Amino acid sequence: MGTNQINITIQNDLVNFFEKWNTLRPSLHDQLESFFRRWPGRLAIKQQKVEASTIDFYRVFSLPDFFMRFPAATKAKGIRSYRTNIWDIAGVGSDELKNMGILSWWLSHDAEHGLEGSILRGILSTLAKQYRRANAPAFELFSSGYRIGRESTVWDERDRASRMDIVIENDNALIIIEGKINATESVSMEDGVAQLDRYCNLAKKLANNRQWAVVYLTPRKGIDEDRRKKQPRLLELTWKEVGNVIKRESKRLPKSEATRVLMESTYRSFSQF
Repeated sequence: MGTNQINITIQNDLVNFFEKWNTLRPSLHDQLESFFRRWPGRLAIKQQKVEASTIDFYRVFSLPDFFMRFPAATKAKGIRSYRTNIWDIAGVGSDELKNMGILSWWLSHDAEHGLEGSILRGILSTLAKQYRRANAPAFELFSSGYRIGRESTVWDERDRASRMDIVIENDNALIIIEGKINATESVSMEDGVAQLDRYCNLAKKLANNRQWAVVYLTPRKGIDEDRRKKQPRLLELTWKEVGNVIKRESKRLPKSEATRVLMESTYRSFSQF
């Protein structure tokens, strides 16, 4: 059979499909006629029981035959929902506030995703491997539960406000996460103190006798060794590393589960920063 004959056959199949589809539902004309026949004064009408019809859609239109004839459609058929980036569709992009909001949701131990504290555990495990000194609080300190604050405002002794992206704490430990995507660390115009140094000073005071750390989340690490020595509890993570934690945890779930689809979308979003 030649190419033209195949195209004609496919066109006929499509025409037949839509013609038969139209016969399965009443026309707009019939629906309007029925509506005006009942209006006005006849709204309290009992619903009529509609008998279900058994229709063999495979006979109406053969999808395997369609994919066999269209190579492009065959390629599209291989696309699955778990490859779709839901956050791109939602317009999150590289917006720092929105992405930090997504991260705080994954970190929550009582959110709807049902992962409890597994993402926080994975992040703390990643930090522990990177920093041989015990600068990152162990997850065991959070095993009894914890609170997460977003955009938390803290005032220092000079009555200056510092807005912290994510604050994770309980009676045992305190972690502050400052996230950047398209921006860099700011420096105070008043006294020249860098943002992360100010956060470390505040965290130490807020923690009192608790374990604490400040985590700087960026596309690429950039804190030099001298500053690490001055601020040993200032730790770094990349968005890709956080994405890897989420991807690793997602493999514990069935591929068809909605939470796994969201986790894989989050991995793809975070990995692009």
